[in-house]
Amino acid sequence: MVQDLFSPMVIGKNSSVFLFFKGRSIPKKNFLRGCKKMSRRNKRLIIGTILVIVPLAVVFLSKFVLQGASSVPKLNAIKVTTPPMLDGDASDAVWQTAPELKVTINGSWATSPVTVAGQGGGTATEITIPWVKLKALYTDTTLYVLATWPDSDLSITRGGGWDWTGTAWTKHSGQAEDRLAFWWPINVPKFESIGCRAKCHMPDAHPDCYTAGCHMKDNHPSTTGLEDECYVQTGERADKWHMKAARFLGVKSAAQSGVVVVNPTTHEVTGGKVTLIGYCDDKHTTEYVADKDGGRRGDSGSGATTDNRNAIKTSPKYMESNPDNYIDAMILTQTEINNGETIIVDTTGVTGAYAGDDAVTSAWSKYSSFNACVPENILKEPSGSRGNIEQAATWENGIWTSEFKRALLTSTTDQDVQFSDLTKEYSFAVAVMDNSGGEEHFWQKDYQNLVFVTLTPAARIVENVVAYPSPFNPKTGLLKFANVPADATIEIYTLTGELVYTLENPTSSAIVEWDGKNEDGKIVARGIYIYRVKSGGDEVRGKFAVVK
Repeated sequence: MVQDLFSPMVIGKNSSVFLFFKGRSIPKKNFLRGCKKMSRRNKRLIIGTILVIVPLAVVFLSKFVLQGASSVPKLNAIKVTTPPMLDGDASDAVWQTAPELKVTINGSWATSPVTVAGQGGGTATEITIPWVKLKALYTDTTLYVLATWPDSDLSITRGGGWDWTGTAWTKHSGQAEDRLAFWWPINVPKFESIGCRAKCHMPDAHPDCYTAGCHMKDNHPSTTGLEDECYVQTGERADKWHMKAARFLGVKSAAQSGVVVVNPTTHEVTGGKVTLIGYCDDKHTTEYVADKDGGRRGDSGSGATTDNRNAIKTSPKYMESNPDNYIDAMILTQTEINNGETIIVDTTGVTGAYAGDDAVTSAWSKYSSFNACVPENILKEPSGSRGNIEQAATWENGIWTSEFKRALLTSTTDQDVQFSDLTKEYSFAVAVMDNSGGEEHFWQKDYQNLVFVTLTPAARIVENVVAYPSPFNPKTGLLKFANVPADATIEIYTLTGELVYTLENPTSSAIVEWDGKNEDGKIVARGIYIYRVKSGGDEVRGKFAVVK
């Protein structure tokens, strides 16, 4: 009936008009004759009735009909045979087959731009991280998630780190690490109505927590004014993927491209490129049982860090004797210790001999030259379910790009979300922590569903050619054309029609790259450009933007 009400009324040769207020059909001939004989008063009455009924019907439609269609955003995971390389680089061609979902981060621990020291020893001065962009791929056995988000500086000084004065060690306070978290409800009924606020890790009495209708606990610890406010209930479970830039991410490797710009006071990177490869901390959430983390627990197994501090917490235990660069100095691994790349700084609770003041001073000169500090964490391989999620991430000039890899099915079914039914949708929410303790974080007030889909690979015809990324910065990367036919020619023009460059495809590759230079070898100016792809007698045109 709703469809009949709002379908266009067409009076054809043998048509009938449906009068919804009478509930019967009247032949066209009788309807038109009746209209001619109808009094002006009755015509007004019918018009008035329609003006009242139609708006009410629209309200009815939006409330009861449209609610049947899900309004939850979807992150479509695309089935692939060749997975991406886990290296913190999103330029793999396979990532271009996945649609992007832009998640708005619209919740904040603060209600105005302030600086607050948290339990983690960090500070947060930004009021928001505006967005996180997501993509997803999967194979028969594994899920891959790509996340990118803005962050003005790279922070990896969790626990403060250590500075050497020449005679003594001092704790470098006021810094923490960059983090990203995915929260997957396994059975948390409140999640569908309030998202990850079903388990709020935010300041006491935060308005977003109280208005969300979450389960409250009055007897939880709150010694700093920054502690969990809401908790999942007995029997409820959620999976948490927790990126930790300083404590899990650099276990396998840490590298920088050339020289990076470092703030000498905070030891944060403000310019350049750093890539870290390791793990994402696999955790889970259960009911509150008077523990300090409010039900947030590590999965079975051991984590990826041990403390780099002596038994009385007055100095580090180890430091590298000759670090290669900033990121090598900031990431200390058990492998480096085992390989003899470190010296013993303090023997309190440590087996071995003190390296001596001269050795410490010499090593510190290298740290100081890189504006680095000695980290408080020693990274090691995690064990058990704590190491289920592999991760590689790159911070480059204000943008984090992170790849996550996890098996669709794990053995810890009580702690991990199981992607066992690929016809099902899996809900999750995202939160970001920028150089802060977990309390001072930014979250999304809603959520999205992960959906597994299978697409037929695009044929290599001109209609399917795509150019990415756009906008494109020729100083930091390459413009790529995907699905390019083997015999294609690509011409690049300015908006005024001036030919800038012509690309051939001599290797018959499906991906053709352009470095942003014109025929004279000079980088083109910023602006909008047109590309034309020609193959045989077919051609297609498109646009892309150049920024610097």
